[in-house]
Amino acid sequence: MSYCIKCGKEIKEGAAFCIECGAPVEKEIPTASEQNEALAVSAKPQTFNEEFNTEEREFLDNTHKLLRWELKAWSIASKFWIVMGIVYAVIFSLYALIGMAMSVENHFVGGFFTGFGIVFALFCGGTFIGFGIVNKKAAQRLPQYINTVYTDFSISYKRCGNIGMLVFNVIFGVVSPIFFIINFVRMKVNRKAIERIMKNQNIQG
Repeated sequence: MSYCIKCGKEIKEGAAFCIECGAPVEKEIPTASEQNEALAVSAKPQTFNEEFNTEEREFLDNTHKLLRWELKAWSIASKFWIVMGIVYAVIFSLYALIGMAMSVENHFVGGFFTGFGIVFALFCGGTFIGFGIVNKKAAQRLPQYINTVYTDFSISYKRCGNIGMLVFNVIFGVVSPIFFIINFVRMKVNRKAIERIMKNQNIQG
């Protein structure tokens, strides 16, 4: 309850002027801490319905974190494989050049080194660079799953619980299978929490 500073009459809540004397109502200026608190609340992402409990929020946060770690693993692995492919291609190309030089004096030895160098330059270089390209493509696809964890969890759920994607990770990944397998197991043992999350997101959306 507030009172007019000029005439002392009671002022109704929300009134801009005193109905008795017409003096403007002075509003309290919020403190710096109150302003910061208001900004923090307004800046907080509205990704959760109030019905979400701590367990469900933690589940979404951990899923998001593991997907981001998986993305880093794919990105680092792609660079590793491409660099290794180039290194092996250069090394075995040198073998081929040495073989060509040796073939002037000894056709058999020179031909062996030349053939050996060309075959392994193509095989190792091509294989490793191919792995690098696959890892890069996998990394490029992950952001769409990371960005929808809090808004449409069904997208991430379908990927993280997919057996085919698990096999893909094991075959082509280096470190990424660790994070994927953790998420995969979590999807299988937390079905009730996932159902509540999806239901909540549908209500919110």
